[in-house]
Amino acid sequence: MNLIDSNIDLSQFTEPENVHQVRDASRFKKRTLDILNHKNQAIGVPMPWLKTRDLIELRPGELSIWSGYKGHGKSQFLSQVMLHCMRLNNRVLILSPEFKPEEVLARKCRQESGSSRPPQVFVDDWFDYASKRLWLFDHQGALKSDN
Repeated sequence: MNLIDSNIDLSQFTEPENVHQVRDASRFKKRTLDILNHKNQAIGVPMPWLKTRDLIELRPGELSIWSGYKGHGKSQFLSQVMLHCMRLNNRVLILSPEFKPEEVLARKCRQESGSSRPPQVFVDDWFDYASKRLWLFDHQGALKSDN
């Protein structure tokens, strides 16, 4: 049975800029076997809560998007997840067009310290700790696409 019409021009998918878009299945065999052989084993960063450890993880090479209604705690929840990732020596990038970087960092310091007014020495130590783990995209407002 021929599923692809032999008259279809597939050359657009073999041009240099599109060469990575269409590949035959055999190119994915090794990675597929890795996934199958590691079933039930965490290969990413687990969530910080024991109840979710075997259910949700942030896996390498994947984009995770968390969405919801404004004011329902997404930023606070994700801030806890990011702090956990940082504790496990993972790097975190924050793009928050809604909040200024200093507001984001103040929240992180409050969450990590467990205090609404963390001591200066804690803040200094935390910034030293975060310098190799945390980056912020400094932009507020709408982002424009070049497309």
